[in-house]
Amino acid sequence: MGKTKWTTRHVYLIILCCLISSLLFACQAKRKVPDNRLENRTIGKVALLPVRNMLAIYGEGVNFRDPLSGTSFVIGDILPGAEVFLTEQLHASLKNGNRFEVVATGQASGAHMAQLAKSQPGQTELDSIVATGKSLKVDAVVFGRVYRFAQRSGGAFAVTSPASVAFSLFLIDTEAGSLLWNGHFKETQRSLFENLFDAGTFFKRKMKWLTAEELAQYGLDELMQQFPLD
Repeated sequence: MGKTKWTTRHVYLIILCCLISSLLFACQAKRKVPDNRLENRTIGKVALLPVRNMLAIYGEGVNFRDPLSGTSFVIGDILPGAEVFLTEQLHASLKNGNRFEVVATGQASGAHMAQLAKSQPGQTELDSIVATGKSLKVDAVVFGRVYRFAQRSGGAFAVTSPASVAFSLFLIDTEAGSLLWNGHFKETQRSLFENLFDAGTFFKRKMKWLTAEELAQYGLDELMQQFPLD
């Protein structure tokens, strides 16, 4: 058999089919599933703890299995200040549209450090976060962890290595003392031809290579669309 001759038309048709498939998949994936834990629960005031830099705690290359969500992450390079950037952007998202009254991160962090200082043997991270929430008289506590925040090497239209980001967010119910919701985002950006099945995302990002900050903001926006307390 002879070789198939690929024309520009063939390439465009393949891209179009992939775009339609990815859009259909995205619509299906973003459908929210009712959560019985949120029934009759009103959250008006939240405390935001600073996002934790997991590289500074565990070191690079460690396979960390989160005890609250059960999700595993391989800790990678984290750009200095990444946790501050994520905390600030998360704070802005929570405040957007006056959705919640948000306790200042500095105040929440101070209260959490005080709880850690007087923690008892056997007290878990969840215990200390719940205690922090109760001391601040908030309905819930929001916090996050960043596992990877690597900057792209190159420009918007040509890179030698792409941006790579991984982080997770958590919502803890102070009253019940339990995890209400968590979400995570992890992605190393790929070109259109490396991932034709996600062409919709490629075009949504204006066909360019994102910085680590831009990729993280994209992931944060995606997670906040899933945030259960609208």
